[in-house]
Amino acid sequence: MDQDELIDFIIYAKKRGYANISEATEVIKYEKSGAIKIIIRRGDWEYTDKYVGSKSFIGHEVVYYKGKPVWSMSYHGRVQTDDETTKQHLTAFLKNALAQVDKDSIFRGPRIYMESDFTYINTFHGSLEFFSGEEMISQKPNTGLLYELRYNGGSIR
Repeated sequence: MDQDELIDFIIYAKKRGYANISEATEVIKYEKSGAIKIIIRRGDWEYTDKYVGSKSFIGHEVVYYKGKPVWSMSYHGRVQTDDETTKQHLTAFLKNALAQVDKDSIFRGPRIYMESDFTYINTFHGSLEFFSGEEMISQKPNTGLLYELRYNGGSIR
């Protein structure tokens, strides 16, 4: 398995996962637990993202190559507003930010992304092999932190 292929597939999958569900995306909803699992496949590669919760949530992403896990990331986040309209705008903004994933910020979205009155900030440390980070969203005028998420992960051998 080539690391450039892994990076390319992670970007491919994240752009078609939670950020932008497409026709090629398989979505499974588990009624009992309320969990949602997103699956994206391409050739020998498979990406899964399974999460539970909405206002406070936890999830786990795994990339498989030829059926074997090769990379993973866990995350836990929360939305800090009860206003339904704000939540809807926040979710749309987050998806737009996450769709900006690229080789320079492969774990979530870019280091900074601004749209309308929302600001997304993503700080991370490490490499594809072993990393951690956090992302936050705030809204102008200074309404404080509306969303935060912490994540970590790396290669599986």
